[in-house]
Amino acid sequence: MEKVFYFSSKRMRIFRIIVLIWVITAYILLLIFAFNIWALIIVTCLAIPLLAFMLITLNRSKIIIKEDRLILFNIVTKSWNKKEIKGIICNRDISGWLCGCIEIQTDKKIFRSPGYQFLNWCKADKNEQLVKELNQWLEEKKYTRYMHFNSSCSYCAVAYILSSFNIGVEDTDVALKIGLPYIFVFENGDYLAGPMLQSGKYFNLFLNPLGLTFKENRVSKEDLLSYINNKKNLMFGIKTDFGKHAVVLVDHINDIYSFFNPTHEESNQETIINFNEVDLLSRVDEEITIGEIQHCKKKMVVLKRIYHESITNLENYEKDIINFVENNDNVEEYQKQLDILFRPLLLDGLTMMGLINNGALVKTMKEAQSNLLDFIRGKTKLDVLQFKEKICIIIAQYKELINSVAN
Repeated sequence: MEKVFYFSSKRMRIFRIIVLIWVITAYILLLIFAFNIWALIIVTCLAIPLLAFMLITLNRSKIIIKEDRLILFNIVTKSWNKKEIKGIICNRDISGWLCGCIEIQTDKKIFRSPGYQFLNWCKADKNEQLVKELNQWLEEKKYTRYMHFNSSCSYCAVAYILSSFNIGVEDTDVALKIGLPYIFVFENGDYLAGPMLQSGKYFNLFLNPLGLTFKENRVSKEDLLSYINNKKNLMFGIKTDFGKHAVVLVDHINDIYSFFNPTHEESNQETIINFNEVDLLSRVDEEITIGEIQHCKKKMVVLKRIYHESITNLENYEKDIINFVENNDNVEEYQKQLDILFRPLLLDGLTMMGLINNGALVKTMKEAQSNLLDFIRGKTKLDVLQFKEKICIIIAQYKELINSVAN
């Protein structure tokens, strides 16, 4: 049976102290009461293995802290997988100094061997369900990514898929690499910024230099199940209680579809969600855009042109938003334009300024956002002149910022 010399730091310190005390005491007693060449040989024979073991563990042992346990598990299981040994590492190491001893703990359960079988692996054939759950949890943990800025589910999903290409990035890495905070576009009659830039056009600014491309296909609802059958790492949007949300297909067993669900780490939401066929179809549009990452030839991307276009778009945006503010004083009209006209600057733009730690712009944007929301909620009247002034200041600073990276 495989033995692994891994210990908790506290137990290791105690063990070493006990060994030293035992050896020193044995020699003192031997010298005082019964000095005998045979007794000396016996004590020495007992002491040498203990001292040797202590010295070996000083160099070879891995001192485990809570955050390292998953890393250790991966190291041990990788070694055992090569030898085709199956089982579960446990934490029942009360007297198991010579056994591998860690625990894998999730929010819901602790995976460990039952009873006192801590010296050996639990045989997989006796614990099939536990092994299955543990393997599933480890697989999820290995590839799990979290959202680090507002509405970044698509960027988090791209980062998740990239982990299957052995590319370890987060949503923020993708966003910053392509200069997302400096991109402001006008597409199909709408102004868009930040996390709302969710198409392959923008993902490929990051992917193409890596020799990858984000391919999009339009699929009807009636063809969805046949299209995703036997496929993985497909990204598309589903309807949730909070609106449209990007997810990634990770598995399909019988009629159950498992998806990676991008969330904020502190939200405590499940990162893997499951739907049956009926439930899944009820959550998609009549036509779905499905994205997947594929290999392609490496391509260079030019961001400066996009940045210069963004400045032009911001100038046009300024004219449109100022025109709206000057000619509308109805709360309902502002409510209608909240997610259309105001969002690109005062929500998505605000998120992007926070991403690059531009405190001055964040402060001004929050003030303008607060003025707008208080007006819509009926708390205060909107000071049009003051609001216009803040909008103009924000846009001027925004353009200056983009210009600084474009030149």
